[in-house]
Amino acid sequence: MTKFSFLSALALLALPVVGCAVSPEGEDDVAEEAVGSSEGAASSSLPAPADPSQRLYFGSAEGVYLTDDQPLSNWTFDAKGGNEFKTSVAAYAADGTIDGTRGVGFKLYGLSRTWSGKLVWTLLRKADGLGSAVVTYTGSVARTYMLTAASGDKPQQLQVGLSCKGTNENCELARQPGESCGGRTVKPMKCDKGLFCQFPTNTCGAADQPGTCVKPGKICPALYKPVCGCNGKTYSNACAATAGGASIKSSGACCADPTKWTADPLFTLDGATFKSGAPVLDQYTYAFDADGNVQATLDVCVHTMCKVAIRFKKGTFHSEGAKTTFTYEDGTTATFEVQSTCAGETRMVGKDWGTTLTVTAAK
Repeated sequence: MTKFSFLSALALLALPVVGCAVSPEGEDDVAEEAVGSSEGAASSSLPAPADPSQRLYFGSAEGVYLTDDQPLSNWTFDAKGGNEFKTSVAAYAADGTIDGTRGVGFKLYGLSRTWSGKLVWTLLRKADGLGSAVVTYTGSVARTYMLTAASGDKPQQLQVGLSCKGTNENCELARQPGESCGGRTVKPMKCDKGLFCQFPTNTCGAADQPGTCVKPGKICPALYKPVCGCNGKTYSNACAATAGGASIKSSGACCADPTKWTADPLFTLDGATFKSGAPVLDQYTYAFDADGNVQATLDVCVHTMCKVAIRFKKGTFHSEGAKTTFTYEDGTTATFEVQSTCAGETRMVGKDWGTTLTVTAAK
């Protein structure tokens, strides 16, 4: 396709501006705050044909595959006013190099409001070329933009990019991928639309610990290794949690009822210590080692005015599932069941020393 015919095709695909006349540089520019929060999902109030799920970020590039059925690709981003940014589109060959024989072009739109109050896209700049095309722009106010990419030849693999003169902070209205978020700051560090603040596992941002802005994943393996998200939802695996925009609170399913005790055949007694309740009369302690030995202690009276001697029993233990049997050197035996809650509490319930006991694992 010739350059002329390509430009003609691109003109035919131009987005119409609907409503009363607007000035691309005037007071009708729409600030980012007018179209939605800068945290979480992209705003749904953007006028067609923008796709809020296709988001550009400063310092990164995105790939798109154009076909006859999808001849255009729309990408949105937000930028401060008074700072220069650069947008680009490039056509790539199968070997990963820019294909200088392919015609590419794009148009840069700004979100504006007509005198009637309707939001529309206003054409600001356009560019075309063989292999690549670039436009630099400096807006007058904080604003939402859209880049519409096209190619004179299809199918075609394109890459659209966005960069800021200087550093990302010169242009960004919210934190970009890989940048710090959350934490204790004068102004909260929020992630840009389409990103979420991922905190280190088991923290969920506690104690004002910062996280990192990341994109939710899209494709995850069919692996069931459940994790609990900081949002209280259970996900099939860590990838699924990221795809759902959630940081990981803990391994395993989220706790539905922290007061419910169930038999726990997976708890390992090796190196564990169990004790009965607060220091009162008749306190029981069980200590296990990695060699299969157990030492049971009965403190018949633990308050300071009592002088009764502490009693000991030594022996071995054997576990089958949640059931554990103690065989002591004095010839006596005891049987306990190991139980846990979904909140991570573990106890043993059984009979020893001639009485029914409940002892809890020490943390």
